[in-house]
Amino acid sequence: MALPPAPTDEMLRRALTALRGGAAAEGEHLLRQVLAADPSQPDALQLLGLSARTAGRLSEAIDLFRRSLAGRDGQPHVHNNLGNALKAAGEMAEAERHYRIALAQKADYADAALNLGILLIETARFADAQRHLDDAARRFPASAPIAEALAIVRQDVGDGAGAVEAARRATALGPARLTAWHGLGQAEQAAGDFPAAEQAFRKALAIDRRSAPSWAGLSNALRCQLRDAEAETALRQALTINPLDIAAHRNLNAILWEHGKAGEHLASYRDAAARHPNEIGLRLAFAEELLQAGRTDEAERPIAECRALAPDDPHALDLAARLTARRGDAEAALVLHWRAAEAAPASAFVVNLCDTLLRLERADEADAECVRFLKTAPDDQAILSRQLLALRMMGDPRYRELFDPDTMTACLDVAPPDGLDAGTFLERLAAHLRALHTSTTQPIDQTLEGGTQTFGHLFAVDRSPIVGALRAAIQTSVEGFVAGLPDDTRHPFFRRKSPSIRFTGSWSVRLHAHGFHTNHYHPKGWISSAFYVVVPPEADDETARPGWFTFGQSNMALGASDVVERYVKPQPGKLVLFPSYVWHGTVPFTRSAERMTVAFDAAPL
Repeated sequence: MALPPAPTDEMLRRALTALRGGAAAEGEHLLRQVLAADPSQPDALQLLGLSARTAGRLSEAIDLFRRSLAGRDGQPHVHNNLGNALKAAGEMAEAERHYRIALAQKADYADAALNLGILLIETARFADAQRHLDDAARRFPASAPIAEALAIVRQDVGDGAGAVEAARRATALGPARLTAWHGLGQAEQAAGDFPAAEQAFRKALAIDRRSAPSWAGLSNALRCQLRDAEAETALRQALTINPLDIAAHRNLNAILWEHGKAGEHLASYRDAAARHPNEIGLRLAFAEELLQAGRTDEAERPIAECRALAPDDPHALDLAARLTARRGDAEAALVLHWRAAEAAPASAFVVNLCDTLLRLERADEADAECVRFLKTAPDDQAILSRQLLALRMMGDPRYRELFDPDTMTACLDVAPPDGLDAGTFLERLAAHLRALHTSTTQPIDQTLEGGTQTFGHLFAVDRSPIVGALRAAIQTSVEGFVAGLPDDTRHPFFRRKSPSIRFTGSWSVRLHAHGFHTNHYHPKGWISSAFYVVVPPEADDETARPGWFTFGQSNMALGASDVVERYVKPQPGKLVLFPSYVWHGTVPFTRSAERMTVAFDAAPL
């Protein structure tokens, strides 16, 4: 005859049943009774830790898991759970240590292997993550979640084909898993197969139509197929499900703006903010877009609401500073800028601080802020662009070291593909690009005025032979330019010299009458560009220089030093290259004629 279960075992079983049934209070009460009799009982401690973790009581959960392990170390599942709690608390190194202990204690622990892989991805250790997940996929070939994670990391390291292969394997292993189909949609999207991405996102939505991320993913796939009306509908579905999705708000309002629906522009933010009065993130994004659109008076209310909800939030302080500066009180704005930058020394906050310092002609202080920031982020193009302005305002010789147009810029001929003369190649390229310019006005977050810009990363999303030929020819030209740069390991531009480059963004711009680019720099590149496809005859005027490319002048009207340093005449088939941190723009056209370019940002591979 079997002996009756020990009282402790029986209470643990009842507690576990209660926790699994959603009766957390009852389960925790039973566990605390066990611990009252035996404070070091490891099973009670770890179950209570799981309940605390589920309830969001991270510190308590971490303490309980550690106490459980102190009483019995050989519990790989507790090490794994402790790793999860530590990761949620931001203690990544400790979380990694416990995941690795769990795997050392139980080599066939698939969950711990997956969690370690995800942690490595989230800490941007992509090479380590790929090695680990490749090995995990071999050891756990039936694990759909591990295949999903492997697809993500392969995408992160630029292995598009490998990402698609892993994502397809995940859907085969878990055909009912929404995350598998969503991941396949992302992989196909990144690889440029937008019909396949659309199909994958639709399969995810067939599993759960309440998946806001899959509606947003579907929208991107549709937009890359120039189906903007359907993309708008998909984004509205995403926001109906999750009105706090900032990226969905941003993308929806970009479509509305670019298709002339000014009356609806930013209404989604206003409606969502009214339904969520205590949601600061929504208001921060709303205020940011209002300022970007030049709707300064309307931005005042959401900024005030942000300050009321979180008086010391650095983003709210930065927004208030920019609003104050636009109202003409630079000194008062500066106080707010300092507070924002001190609370969170993020690049955007330091850039805005430097802008106000430059407008106040306090260039030495702006330079000092740039020097301080560049010690930890030496490739930050936005900060380098401000340092460039500060040095020139001061008359500092370091300016010419940072930007020498003779050695850092080029105007090159791009060879057409074999079998085509330059004129035929440019005509065919122009015809192809015109079909991609489907919007009616320029993106609100870009620098062009009087024109349109294609959506997405042109070189990644367009699989046509003509764009593929252009990409290959441009890559050859850029790598030849890079090979001729000086070797200087201390210079912020030259030290990144590499035998190969990758494109971090690419697009086409089409300007019409009075069109131009406002002065700007490129925050996401190392080398930036303009390749001329169509240039109107008006550009031959060497006195007024309509449409000419300019170097040196900012968009802030900083006085006598803030002038154009060099002009470049646009010519079809020519490629202009320059450091991404250098300020540049164009002289406006005065006549109604087409000017079309392809531009890109490149970074070392």
